[in-house]
Amino acid sequence: MLPKQFRLTTPEFRAVIASGKIFKSGLIKIQYVRSDGVHAKAAIIVPKSVDKRAAVRNHVKRIYREALRQVLPSLPPVHFVLTMYKGDLQNVEKVEAFLKKL
Repeated sequence: MLPKQFRLTTPEFRAVIASGKIFKSGLIKIQYVRSDGVHAKAAIIVPKSVDKRAAVRNHVKRIYREALRQVLPSLPPVHFVLTMYKGDLQNVEKVEAFLKKL
């Protein structure tokens, strides 16, 4: 789990989904909004279309959370939601590269 200071709250999550800019790369979609806060905050969505089994979806989330944990402290204040559409774990490097560009 991400530290609390780096997790989106429900109102922040809804704001990003409603009005965030969208970046798509292959099987990943990142919606983001610049923020006035101190830290970057994130949420990860892995829908059932990736895999029906919750254990697999949770495993994918853990992998992406670990990648985010290393990058989040160095990001500018931005709120984003990462959505994964297929179980291709090779996209972790692409996501890290994009987040560093923010």
